[in-house]
Amino acid sequence: MTLTAKAVNIFDERRTAVIGVLVAFVVMVIAFAGYKYYLVGQGDEATARLGSIILTYERGLWEEALDGTAETIGLLEIANRYGNTTEGNLARFYAADALYRLDRKEESLKYFEAYDKDDNLLGAAAFAGEAAVNEDLGNEKRAAERYYQAALVYENSLISPEYLLSAARNYEAVAEYSSAREMYKLIETRFPDTGAAGGLDLYFARLDALQGKL
Repeated sequence: MTLTAKAVNIFDERRTAVIGVLVAFVVMVIAFAGYKYYLVGQGDEATARLGSIILTYERGLWEEALDGTAETIGLLEIANRYGNTTEGNLARFYAADALYRLDRKEESLKYFEAYDKDDNLLGAAAFAGEAAVNEDLGNEKRAAERYYQAALVYENSLISPEYLLSAARNYEAVAEYSSAREMYKLIETRFPDTGAAGGLDLYFARLDALQGKL
């Protein structure tokens, strides 16, 4: 299934530009590692297993990617069996995304939260994943906090302003207007030349109206 409208900037509209590129890079690294493994007779079991199932994930076969096939175990077992490895940690991220796409929100949140996040693109995407699930579940305050973390853990003019807009939207939903204003001001100061900055006058005016300042 496609992702919900509320999460579209993180998991749909931006997926090709951000997550898709990253996954392609990871696949390339895993493929190289697998090739080296066969050549020199060395390698990591978790790497080989993740490399075997990642293309199933990329084809959008979410159930198979999660549960495995006749030839290999799935993302869930890789994450649980090799969770203390880099590959097991990556499997958590892919499992979380696949679960989200299957509308298994609570399970998705569990794996997004368990994913060990670094200050990089994938770490930001994992925080955004937590945020999207929390927003869908009606936990707007938590969603706002996680979108904010996503925006700042790895600052990028393509995605960070979108995360900040999402954080502001959720702060507004729980009437935390001063926090929402802070999100808009961050866009104004750090990302002034982005598309997200183009609507700031309207956003500030809306906040003024909500706070009775007009």
